[in-house]
Amino acid sequence: MPILTVAERLLYSTVKLVASKNGVPTSSGTGFFMTFAKQGDQHFPAIVTNKHVVNGADQITALCHIADGDIPSGKFISCELELSENFCVNHPDDNVDLCAIPIGPIMNQAINSGTPLFLQYMDHDIIPSDEDYEFFD
Repeated sequence: MPILTVAERLLYSTVKLVASKNGVPTSSGTGFFMTFAKQGDQHFPAIVTNKHVVNGADQITALCHIADGDIPSGKFISCELELSENFCVNHPDDNVDLCAIPIGPIMNQAINSGTPLFLQYMDHDIIPSDEDYEFFD
């Protein structure tokens, strides 16, 4: 896999989301591919987005990059994910507008359709340290 810059990793960790209710779009926003609970090679992949983007929706469509081997192809695929009330993991603080959506079904959908996704997960190693902030412009 090619080594990506931080900017490239951020680009490919971002996904456009469209939320729908009964087939009618209700909102749109962005999400970020994140991993949680890493243990060795195992991790919990999810999209982190705002609660208000998915609130009341029964389906989310994620516009994902298609892989060409281990590089992005420049093409996209719409991956649909049925939402249920218990599917999103909301931030425990009601005042924090964040939730996590498990993406196992999206990953399986892409594999089954023969269109592997090119994405980058954001994880703790991409978050700058307090010392790094002094070098930002």
